[in-house]
Amino acid sequence: MEQSRVRTFGWWSWLFVLASAFADPPEASAQQAAAIVTRIDHVMIVTANRNGLVALFADTLQLPVVWGRPGSDFTATTGIALGDVNLEFVPRTGAARALVTRFAMQPADLPTACDELLRRGFDLIEPASCTEDPGQRRWTAVTIRHPFRGAGFFLIQYLNFDMDLRRTRFEQALEARQGGPLGLRRVLEFRITVSTEEMEAMTGSWRRLLGTPVSTQTRRFAPQAGPSVVLMTGGPPAPSTLVVEVESLVRAEKTARSLRLLHAVSTDSLVLDPARFGGLQLILVPRWPRAGDAARSQL
Repeated sequence: MEQSRVRTFGWWSWLFVLASAFADPPEASAQQAAAIVTRIDHVMIVTANRNGLVALFADTLQLPVVWGRPGSDFTATTGIALGDVNLEFVPRTGAARALVTRFAMQPADLPTACDELLRRGFDLIEPASCTEDPGQRRWTAVTIRHPFRGAGFFLIQYLNFDMDLRRTRFEQALEARQGGPLGLRRVLEFRITVSTEEMEAMTGSWRRLLGTPVSTQTRRFAPQAGPSVVLMTGGPPAPSTLVVEVESLVRAEKTARSLRLLHAVSTDSLVLDPARFGGLQLILVPRWPRAGDAARSQL
């Protein structure tokens, strides 16, 4: 019976072997099939001038404040909504420039995600919780020990509200303000500069989390929704870069000039002055379709 099976199926088994040779590695395919995170919830940006950057983003650019405005009861950090992702400004005395240091990833299900992270070889730190009222936890975060010093990621799940509903609410708040004076809509990409020595380790970690990069040439990793992460080779003092979609480049350029925020202009993008943003580089691009954003890697 076994010999008959070999004779019957042997002719196409070779085709299977040949096809497998050109397919994605099993590890990457499995990761893509079983996504454990849905998107970036927020990014942590360290800065020596938290109050100044919050005033610029919240007052001048009119972005919604999600939490912790200076002067409120919560003063540890400040969260600003830019479309469907939050920017968390973390004060750090002596920081030479504002830098994206960590990505807070939203899991589909936190316990399941932790099990899968362990299976994929990540080294997890004991989950941490934030408690506001006695016995009531606000969020649970799972930190990962990364084999590099650059921007890493961790998992976070809020417990007293729906993360997607909150995101939609602040996204709509920005839309109601017509994107503020620059007409900002959403962050398309976070570009992080990585040293040559640490690129392999960092790429490996993002690959284990999200699978094969959307673009292997540019090392662009895309969660199921929201902004992508692009790893770029370089070294200090290279800035953290946000690629931001605007409603109209013409409107954005006119306003940026009047606010003295403009640094450079090209036919399809604007670069805001990093000196005004504590070292962060913001590249403004015209509105793209929600699906098929392959053009991002060409910017």
